[in-house]
Amino acid sequence: MATDSDSVTSEIDQKATQDSFEFNSHVSAIGKSMADSLRSTIGPFGRDKILVDDGGMYVVTNDGYTIVIEMDIDDPIGEMIREAARTQHDIVADGTSTVVVLAGDLLVKAGELRDLGVSSTTIQEGYQLAASKARESLSDVAIPISSDDREILLLIAKTTMSGRLIDSTENFLSDLAVQTVETVSAEGEIDLEMIKTLRLRGDSITDSFLIKGAIVESESVHEEMPKRIEGAKVALVDSDVSTESGRKDITARPGNSSEYLSFNDARFDQVQDWIDHVQSLGVEFVVSSGQILDDPIRQMFSNAGILAIELVNEDSEMERIKRATGANIVTHLSMIGEEDLGHAELIDYREVTGDGLIFVENDAARSAAVVCRGGTRYTVDEVERIVKDATAAVSMAIEGGSVLPSAGAVEVEIARELRDYSLTLDDRRQLVIEEFADVIEGIPRTLATSAGMDPILALSDVRKAHHNGNPTTGLDVIEGEVTDVMDVGVIEPTLVKSNAINLATEVSSLLVGIDDVFTAESLSDSFSGTDIWDSE
Repeated sequence: MATDSDSVTSEIDQKATQDSFEFNSHVSAIGKSMADSLRSTIGPFGRDKILVDDGGMYVVTNDGYTIVIEMDIDDPIGEMIREAARTQHDIVADGTSTVVVLAGDLLVKAGELRDLGVSSTTIQEGYQLAASKARESLSDVAIPISSDDREILLLIAKTTMSGRLIDSTENFLSDLAVQTVETVSAEGEIDLEMIKTLRLRGDSITDSFLIKGAIVESESVHEEMPKRIEGAKVALVDSDVSTESGRKDITARPGNSSEYLSFNDARFDQVQDWIDHVQSLGVEFVVSSGQILDDPIRQMFSNAGILAIELVNEDSEMERIKRATGANIVTHLSMIGEEDLGHAELIDYREVTGDGLIFVENDAARSAAVVCRGGTRYTVDEVERIVKDATAAVSMAIEGGSVLPSAGAVEVEIARELRDYSLTLDDRRQLVIEEFADVIEGIPRTLATSAGMDPILALSDVRKAHHNGNPTTGLDVIEGEVTDVMDVGVIEPTLVKSNAINLATEVSSLLVGIDDVFTAESLSDSFSGTDIWDSE
């Protein structure tokens, strides 16, 4: 006979089960909502989104990273998915839509599996096994490349921007992206921080251009300084240039006005000595990371025929000029020696659409600047996003040393191998891995749907080709047919796909293991950057 205690316990268990079911449904719903929001942006026929803020400002784009970062999310589940997308962007700068779509669909599948009685632990184990097997599949179909394979790099750039611009500009911007990466590449090392992009509204997209070197958004500190210098010697100073930065041996305290004037003149004389020293080395362009204070000092530079600019206070900006000219960054003007000087083939001050820009050009530069043009603010913003994504994709291909057949080919091959692998298991993980395969195949299914193809027939034809030993068969969505995607040049970096699968699996596995959300006190004290293991 049931006791009151048994009845209470049963009610508690039922409530816990109900609460867990509701939370699991909530997780699946958030994942589905975010995946559906970005699903339609994938592929050449991806649709644009309009993002509008409270002030009425708006952006038109189908860039997954921009959409997910600017999306108004007020839920910790959504924030965790957003963080996975942000990590994808920070590491490989592409594939953010893929991360969100895969993670969202994996959460939906997890909800369905739990309804069938599959435990969260089994789902997590299955997802991890599937991701590991997927990485093996990527290695099997990856095609080795090098930085000398320019035609392949052009195809990677073009694939990245496919569907985001009209076709007439894709070839132009693809070549621009590859040239940019080639400029900053040194012995296989590519530092994307050495690429600066600027947005200048006006003219057409094909008026965008690359500068081998650097572009500094600054003006000279004196209007009479030279505007254009060919074959310039360059000095970089990581400090202010002022009377306050003088030698410590001029430290007298003036007792009256005449002593003060004498003291002040001595300090200015000292600065004049430094500038004379720099002039004697033939320096014609000086960049200060701080300020060039006082009009008399600015006049001294001008009288010496030196173009001087100030407040280049971003480390990356100074580093870009260093890479452009080969100059060393010294801590003080007086410390500049012949060995510290750099060279620029051209230093040129220009006003572009009302903005003062100083171009530092050098064919031997290991830094680059891309000026993005477009008729409207929204166009030029999108061009900048596309150029950044394309240069990152090319960089990732070179860094990873391999590429993959895209257009759904690699996803179908992964799914085929996952289904074969699942048959080697004799527990519920088999079902989990089969569901993971279905999620991976969601990418080509989306491509086919967006292109107006019959997704069932298209996917069936691609699967058949892969079963017959043709792993590079995918969807030519432009022509609306199944083909060898290597023949049409639709490829992507291995690193981008591999990282997207890893991150989607990680975040979905983590969320599958959560069964509730609580309101907490401020967490800033607990997670302020202090290592709790080292606290004493």
